[in-house]
Amino acid sequence: MITITDEDMYQLVGMDALVYTRFYRWGLETFTFAFVVGMLILLPTNYFGASMSTGLDRLSLSNIDNNAPALWAHFVVAHLVFVFATWRLHLLYNMVTHQSILSTRPSASTFFIDASSMNSAMLLCACCLHAEQRTCGLMLEFHRIVQG
Repeated sequence: MITITDEDMYQLVGMDALVYTRFYRWGLETFTFAFVVGMLILLPTNYFGASMSTGLDRLSLSNIDNNAPALWAHFVVAHLVFVFATWRLHLLYNMVTHQSILSTRPSASTFFIDASSMNSAMLLCACCLHAEQRTCGLMLEFHRIVQG
């Protein structure tokens, strides 16, 4: 198996490729977590439901009667998966912001604009650091549109 650190990937291929692969990793981790929780909690809950359906219906939510306490398992698992996915997405967001702040590559073409900290001085600094003049014009136009 070939492994590469985030720092090495960032230096070799840039921020866009790093975020792209990290997003795929986030999806893989999130859906693996949802699969494991579903198999350990929901599948047995549905299988032993009160309805005793036949076939694949026995493994689904339709095997649980209305107003049965087992419905809470689905509610709790849905919220658990949501909290896990949001937490992992927050960690991904922190990685991207950390990498973009520490970026020393003058040829980086990815701009990270945080709406809560956007002002004219930051945009002008970003434009001065970037090599292409047309990008600076686009940034100033974006700032004008956002400011209204």
